[in-house]
Amino acid sequence: MKKKKGDYQDLRLEVIIIPEHAMRNEIPEESILNLIESIIKYGLIHPITVTPYGPNYEVIAGMRRYIAFERMERPTIPCIIMESTNEQTLMRRYIENMERENVNVLDEALFIQTMMETLKLNGKQVAERIGRSDQYVSDRVAVMKYHPGKLIP
Repeated sequence: MKKKKGDYQDLRLEVIIIPEHAMRNEIPEESILNLIESIIKYGLIHPITVTPYGPNYEVIAGMRRYIAFERMERPTIPCIIMESTNEQTLMRRYIENMERENVNVLDEALFIQTMMETLKLNGKQVAERIGRSDQYVSDRVAVMKYHPGKLIP
């Protein structure tokens, strides 16, 4: 199999190696379970990124997705194949993890409000779709009361 930079293809899980130098040493179990539920409901939105490593491939970005596919006992996972030196691989892992910031509560509240209005959903329906409790969604919607300037027109 020819390995080209930027190739996208489904790879068998057994040819993918977990990185020796992962950015995150612990991934909360709840995080994996929520991801599995999301993949089952909506499919995988972003493929993982891997780099050739001998006859195999090493994960650059997407460890949680890889673990989720393993737990679901899926034989293959969509991958973007990227040629990468060791330094590039470590930097890409760092950047990929550090660029992901927690979403601002107000932005999340606005997005939930948008989903409710656009999709004509109530709080319970939104909670089911995003994998959160009814109370969580209610709390986020309540934030909008304190920031009326941010309400959707």
